[in-house]
Amino acid sequence: MKKHKLFFNFFRSTNAIIGGVIIVLFLLTALLAPHLAPKPPNALSLKDALTSPRREYILGTDEFGRSILSRIIFGARVSLNIALIASAVALGIGVPLGALAGYYGGWFDSIVQGLVDLTWAFPTILAALAIMFILGTGLHSVMIAVGVVYWAGYARITRGQFLALREEEYVQAA
Repeated sequence: MKKHKLFFNFFRSTNAIIGGVIIVLFLLTALLAPHLAPKPPNALSLKDALTSPRREYILGTDEFGRSILSRIIFGARVSLNIALIASAVALGIGVPLGALAGYYGGWFDSIVQGLVDLTWAFPTILAALAIMFILGTGLHSVMIAVGVVYWAGYARITRGQFLALREEEYVQAA
């Protein structure tokens, strides 16, 4: 399928357009958080604690008087950061292992595929919590744990691509 045909098919799908708009809005919110947030996310105002929504605090405040809207907007940055780092960890583990397994095959492929099956046998949340128990608390532990849990999908896809490429004539001729 040619690239321009794929591009036009994307715009024919209502679900794809809605998903694309949501992703773009999320990215813009994360990037422009300091300009979009009405107040600093950690600014305390004990006199405004637990206020209901009003003009000054559109979504109200928490028990410390912090603007809930500001905290949600700045939370997009944290969520995006976690997603990017966790994806990088998963790619960094899965792609090299899948490439080596697909290229060399044999006993190494069997070991990697066994690890993939073992990883997929556990519920992802439970496995991530177990990894976080070992690493400790904090955002860095969350990023690493999520990345380690999701490496198997990247490994299996990469292995399949390497197996297909290994059988091509130009690879065998070299």
